[in-house]
Amino acid sequence: MLIRGLLKVLHPSDVITRLSIELRMETVLTNMSLTGRYTHGLLLFNPVSAYNFPSIKLLDIISTSDIIKEFTFVHKDPPIIYIVKQSFGVQKALADVRAIKPTTVLHSLNGVKNFWVILDESKASDLVRLVKKYAIEVGEKETRVRLKIYKKLKSLDYNFLRSFPTNFREYFIVGGRNYGASKLTLLEYYVLRRAYELGYFDWPRRCSLTCLSADIGLSKATLSEHLRTAIRKLLNEYFEQLE
Repeated sequence: MLIRGLLKVLHPSDVITRLSIELRMETVLTNMSLTGRYTHGLLLFNPVSAYNFPSIKLLDIISTSDIIKEFTFVHKDPPIIYIVKQSFGVQKALADVRAIKPTTVLHSLNGVKNFWVILDESKASDLVRLVKKYAIEVGEKETRVRLKIYKKLKSLDYNFLRSFPTNFREYFIVGGRNYGASKLTLLEYYVLRRAYELGYFDWPRRCSLTCLSADIGLSKATLSEHLRTAIRKLLNEYFEQLE
């Protein structure tokens, strides 16, 4: 029997935990991937005015953290940061029990990570045990884990996955424009924006696909796919408005 649940995890030594608590802001880690001992992703903060965001304190916390291997500011208002940080093992645990994580990971004001998941009910206790185990293996002995079951599912409905609650939208607002209207994912927006900023669309072209790939950190094939998808979405919206 499949279950839908909320996995709540607190890693006290995680830098994102510290950011959430000290800056008093909810954060989201999206477009997450796991490479060896490191988690890659885009870190977003609840959109706030550039006039009151503690950017100096943010930079100080990130730049002095032993957890962060690499970071790059993608956008300043609202702050969006590409980070490579030490993994505490939650993604590995989810993979081990073959759980599905259909939404971004929300970090609440008290630093708790919230993972909405779907998994086999028989694997629920294994998931909690593995999250604790992998955290201890990287030196995080004070990890707290709780899995709250909300619903039992007769089957896996992919339309249902898109209805998971989250305090952050999958698409976001930048500079007063709603990029959710075009259904651009955050990564598609980022790729398109960097391509524009670096002169990929200029004539003559100031930045090649190879140059753009190195800047963003994606393979040329993956990058090209995201670019084409993003452009097609924008064109679809544009031509639909003309009809």
